[in-house]
Amino acid sequence: MKREGFRRWFVKRFVTLCEVAGYGISAAVGIFIIYAVFARREILATANGTLAAPAIPVSYHEDALVVEFTAASGDELAPDAPLCRIVTDASAQRLMQAQRKLADVVDLLEQNEDPTSQAALANVQAALARCSADLETITLRAPATGILKIGPDAQKSEVIRAGAPLAMVYDLTRLELVGTLGNSTKADRVADGQPVRVRVPELDDVVHGRVEEVRREGDTASVVMRFEGVSQAARAHFATVLKTQPAPAVQNVEAKIVTGRRSLFRQIFGRR
Repeated sequence: MKREGFRRWFVKRFVTLCEVAGYGISAAVGIFIIYAVFARREILATANGTLAAPAIPVSYHEDALVVEFTAASGDELAPDAPLCRIVTDASAQRLMQAQRKLADVVDLLEQNEDPTSQAALANVQAALARCSADLETITLRAPATGILKIGPDAQKSEVIRAGAPLAMVYDLTRLELVGTLGNSTKADRVADGQPVRVRVPELDDVVHGRVEEVRREGDTASVVMRFEGVSQAARAHFATVLKTQPAPAVQNVEAKIVTGRRSLFRQIFGRR
């Protein structure tokens, strides 16, 4: 009896139920179409390359010998902070090198308690004092804020040729990536000024920047991207890399370049 009653109830209301279901489906389809038309999706091109901090060389326009560094590798320098003292006069350079050799001899003689060695030590110390006369030095200063990396030749008491870097200052507040674009239609849309983002390897951190330059030669294309406002975590990561590597760089990084936006409707139903 109950079953028969339910059947009659369902038959009477079948049309109404179909209308309600139809209205619900139509509403869902309409909402989806509106969303698909107005929702914008990014069109992304990718570039792969090395993410690195820009390096500013510290050099001098004459041959120079470093008397002393007033900062150590890994130190964070402020702009115009004293970095090292140098001598450029050839006679002063030879005198400085002789002084350092005498200092090495003093270290050896001080370890030997033999009376003859002690007498020789007095003579060497007197010679060292004569060599320690005031030298006319030039102070080089940091060109910008950054982390100092001293060149190996500058640490070996060698004369650095004019224009050659004695040290490098790496500005970790900015990063740069020179990447190769893939062969796709999206790569053809890459242009100067477009926004770009990259995830720093080994960190859950994304840095944002812009395309600085696009270089096209024949079938190959590369892009220069610069990133500002680097987070403290990323700076600390690159500072750590700098302690163990010649430069603060990370290889094989993928950057995502936003070449435009299009509606979800066009992405689904438009021409591929």
